[in-house]
Amino acid sequence: MKLLRLGDRTIQENTMAAILNLSKDIAGKVRIGGSGGGLEMIVEVLNEGARAESRKHAAAAIFYLSSLGDYCRLIGEIPSSIPGLLRIVKGCDYGDSAKRNALIAIRNLLIRQSYNNWRVLVAGAVSVLLDLVRSGEVGDGVKADSIAILAKIAEYPDGMISVLRRGGLKLTVKILSLSTKQHCVVLLLNLCVNGGSDVVGALAKDPSIVGSLYTVLSNGDCGGGRKASALMKIIHEFQERKIEPGLERGRFVPAW
Repeated sequence: MKLLRLGDRTIQENTMAAILNLSKDIAGKVRIGGSGGGLEMIVEVLNEGARAESRKHAAAAIFYLSSLGDYCRLIGEIPSSIPGLLRIVKGCDYGDSAKRNALIAIRNLLIRQSYNNWRVLVAGAVSVLLDLVRSGEVGDGVKADSIAILAKIAEYPDGMISVLRRGGLKLTVKILSLSTKQHCVVLLLNLCVNGGSDVVGALAKDPSIVGSLYTVLSNGDCGGGRKASALMKIIHEFQERKIEPGLERGRFVPAW
């Protein structure tokens, strides 16, 4: 691990590549985590690596290491870890493969440690992710990963508000028919559950939404179908009653 700080670009890149290989199995993960400051040094390369290749290797290593819950907590506690991953995600020097490694690492941090949600918000992830979804320069895999993270963020009230305020509802409805549709359904469901009748009402006004959800219901997997069915139920109940009594009305969030 100490070779990462020698100041030689080639040695740093080769060492980071070796650490990446170690991070792919359990024994290697334990060795990396057991070395004093190992995770911190990887994050240091992620942010300050002399070469883009070294930074890509660091992001990939964090992706593998983040599969362990304890490491998710430790990585999240390093202040520059999530901002560093977001720099890979939005950087012009990195292709879709590197971006996806960073995105999945962020998603792992969210799934395995709920405390990381506010860290992701503070780092400005929502704007970065929505820009990726809008981008014509990244593939569907990157967009699907971005929406999956937004869906996870929207499970929490602060995350839901952040997504809505940046136009996330309208954008998600717009791309619902694309290859990202199942992740879109989860995001819309979380926005409706946490956003209440203001969000449901805005969504129900779109004439295409029910048809799109029926498509997901008929073509999606079991999980996607259940989410689509749950969202359709919320919309139908709102349309029947105009106001769903069980949904929170305590604060207004511009949804559209």
